[in-house]
Amino acid sequence: MFFVLVTIAALGLALVRGLPIEALVRGPFRLWPLAVIGILLHVAVNLAVLSPFLSVRPSPPGLFLGAWLYLASLICVGSFLLANARYPGFVILLAGLGMNLTVIALNGGQMPGDPNQYAASGFLTAIAQRSAAGQWWPFVPMGPATRLAWLGDRIMVPLPFREPVVISVGDLIIALGCLIFFNYPAERRSWHNQVRSLR
Repeated sequence: MFFVLVTIAALGLALVRGLPIEALVRGPFRLWPLAVIGILLHVAVNLAVLSPFLSVRPSPPGLFLGAWLYLASLICVGSFLLANARYPGFVILLAGLGMNLTVIALNGGQMPGDPNQYAASGFLTAIAQRSAAGQWWPFVPMGPATRLAWLGDRIMVPLPFREPVVISVGDLIIALGCLIFFNYPAERRSWHNQVRSLR
């Protein structure tokens, strides 16, 4: 929900400024199917209906299937960003994604979060319910064994019409990259001219 609102806000600002959105939609992106696959996987690992499937441990015993798919989703999106690093904001997006990928990979394929912040947002209850049912989920409360805890979910962000969310430093950097991508005027004019020349 946080990234949906960030994207809407960035697009809204671009529209208010009169920047041509169609130039973004029709831009020549490399490896764009990887971005689509990554986004779909990211959505899938957050769906409660898929919890039984995601909670399976492949043989030999190791990470849950959900953890592997979660990591794969970030790697797919990261590969897309790397292949298109020339676009404004993509290096920043890649940096934020890399932070999240690092802390998730070092903590068993789950994003660790401050339990106090999770409790204040109402999120801790949902995590406890999944855990009690033996189901995997992409989020886990921080503990003594958590690695790189400072990169985990520690920042409370209020949202309109729903409970607040807890995000990471990497999430904030991703939000900044998204804002820059949709609102970089010089490159936007260049893309718009390219689109017009193709018509």
